[in-house]
Amino acid sequence: DETTSEPLPGVNVVVQDLNQGAATNADGQFEITGVPAGSQTLVASFVGYQQGTATVEVSAGETTEVQIELVPTEVQLDDVVVTALGVEREQESLGYAVSEVEGEDLEQAGEENFISSMAGRVSGANVSSSNVMGGSSRITIRGPGSLSGDNQPLIVVDGVPIDNSNFNSLGQNTGSGGYDYGNAASMVNPSDIQSVTVLKGASAAALYGSRAADGVIRITTKSGQQQDAIGLSVQTGVTASQLYNFPNYQNKYGGGSSPNFFQNAQGQLVADYGTDQSWGPRLDGRQVREWHSYDDVSGAPVGETSAWDAHPNNVENFYNTGATWNTNVAFSQGGEDYNYRLSFKNSMQNGNSVESELDKRNFSFNGSLDLTDKLTATASANYVVEDARGRPGSGYTNANGPWLQFNHFGQRQIDLSEGAPMRDIQRPDGTQRSWNWANSGLGTDAAPQTGAIIYANNPFWIRRKNYQNDDSDRFYGKARVSYDLAETTTASVQAQTDYYTTRQQERIAIGSVEQSEYEEDMREVQESNLRARISHDGELTDVLSLQATGGANYRYSTLSRNRGATQGGLSTRGVFTLENSISRPQIDDYFQEQALIGLFGDVTLGYQDLAYLGGSLRSDWSSTLPADNNNYLYPSVNASIVFSNLAALEESDILSYGKLRLNWSQVGSDTDPYRLSFSYPIQSSFRGTVGQSLPNTVPNANLKPEIKKGWEIGTQLQFFNDRLGLDATYYSEETENQIIRVQGSRASGYQSRLLNAGTIANKGVELQADIT
Repeated sequence: DETTSEPLPGVNVVVQDLNQGAATNADGQFEITGVPAGSQTLVASFVGYQQGTATVEVSAGETTEVQIELVPTEVQLDDVVVTALGVEREQESLGYAVSEVEGEDLEQAGEENFISSMAGRVSGANVSSSNVMGGSSRITIRGPGSLSGDNQPLIVVDGVPIDNSNFNSLGQNTGSGGYDYGNAASMVNPSDIQSVTVLKGASAAALYGSRAADGVIRITTKSGQQQDAIGLSVQTGVTASQLYNFPNYQNKYGGGSSPNFFQNAQGQLVADYGTDQSWGPRLDGRQVREWHSYDDVSGAPVGETSAWDAHPNNVENFYNTGATWNTNVAFSQGGEDYNYRLSFKNSMQNGNSVESELDKRNFSFNGSLDLTDKLTATASANYVVEDARGRPGSGYTNANGPWLQFNHFGQRQIDLSEGAPMRDIQRPDGTQRSWNWANSGLGTDAAPQTGAIIYANNPFWIRRKNYQNDDSDRFYGKARVSYDLAETTTASVQAQTDYYTTRQQERIAIGSVEQSEYEEDMREVQESNLRARISHDGELTDVLSLQATGGANYRYSTLSRNRGATQGGLSTRGVFTLENSISRPQIDDYFQEQALIGLFGDVTLGYQDLAYLGGSLRSDWSSTLPADNNNYLYPSVNASIVFSNLAALEESDILSYGKLRLNWSQVGSDTDPYRLSFSYPIQSSFRGTVGQSLPNTVPNANLKPEIKKGWEIGTQLQFFNDRLGLDATYYSEETENQIIRVQGSRASGYQSRLLNAGTIANKGVELQADIT
């Protein structure tokens, strides 16, 4: 390297005009034998460097030494960008907005879910992330376009579309209570990412079909570099997290609704622990018989009074300092006709909540092998195992989360610090030990002595007894074979799959305020794709270039769900199985499948690296739409002019690069399976008779696909030798034929009907600046 003087391994060195050469080793050294005597020219080439040459005088029978220095190539704006279906395009030829994020930047952000690391890095993208262990991260591009759809972009890893479903419960999504189980994108290992390309407009994503109506996030993972020896990379690190920005709680008044205490037979002051609010007696340090003085579980003498004081940091004391340990090991190697990379990542996370942990292990492989001069095989495989216990509960409930009593129905004198009585969660007989007693407002000692709880569970009981756990296994990968039909034409066939299973278990222990319960929910998700494609990239004439691709795609996806929940409570304490249900447990089985066939094509004409005109067309046939209305088209046209290549501007000292782009596109979107006709799910039997349920929504046999039409105009400018850059875009999108449920009269026997109705319009300006 001319700039660093470091040796370069893997440099290809050949003798000009002779079929002789060698690659440099790890020390940058090479040896070529049998070279004829006389004046010879050596040519050295390496990715990322300008080609280097050296003239050598070779004498017969002697060894000649020579040193070649290579100059790094400056990154130019005509770099190749990986667009839809992995088609490589020069950036200056693109007629639509594309953003790129380097994997190194995402890894440095330190987020376990790479979607969270995208915040603030892509103009027009809105990222919202949960702050809980393993929580969901959501991204939308250019706003929501559908009233009933997910509105998130399609995620593609090395050409494999991966499912990004969120299986949180309705209670979690509406705030009434549940757990955040995260989304499937969290299983992508950020340490494996080489780069991320965000295709924003429908024009950029038209080749992917209906799922790309909201854009595409295309991930390219790291691959093996050309080197003789096996490369080894080891990364390890630990991060810590703490909760902050707690609400401002009042600390003047303790539990109850009256300014006065009760008094027991011994003359002791007794607080009202039956009222789950904190507008009682002033917290002034008076000696009071508190809830934990009615037993000796905590080691304090029974009947002892204690100071009636506030604990300002009691909520903060409930939470721990979280920690995440990450270790990533990768092996890689490459030669002239092969490369591979194998990696393993182990992640262990302790959450901020009591007894919460999440372990994840990622195994990944990708490689390429030239079987002949024209035939190349490529493969990638990823396997992910995830286990979690004690995800924090949330929402308006006391069953699985403490926030309801912390922020609404609690008492400010309750101590939650280390060693506090509240941390001893049960009495010797196994019953729950807490502060919120039934009938405590009567002013006697009977309620605390019985220990009957009325509203709020002990928050530590929730974490240790009413916990959840879940586990997931996922595999996704591809196998691809390509053949060079000609120097500029390639045919390829690719098979790919994404398969995962997940199991969620939730429990409410005997002794909780709520009825005891156990629920188990298992899902199996798979999507398989088979694609054939022919691509051409070459020159038509001295001034015209042509890039074209066409092909077909078949997609088949399935979802299987098996859910069981106890009824009437649990029979035996501490046993969480469906067999422990007092009444017959509720069992739900569900299966769905969906198929889609698509034909696609894309053409771009270029004129002297100055002007480009392109278009794409895709036609899909979906199994979820009516047979006579199941086909829809995705046309798009785009154009770009690189005006900085005009003769009048080529020598400008101010403008380094300038491009104007314009495009129009249309993308269709189908619907979920089984929405065209009535279905009657089988229910649990009653007295030996099997029942079926009637749906609440009237299906629609004449559904039409949602259609999104949009156009955009933008410019890309670079100034002062690429030190200052500006990218500006104006876009306008309109989605019609919204597939929505419309409420109707319940006198009809149904709550709603499924219709095509409504239009959503999105317009906006995107600005992105960079300074180097």
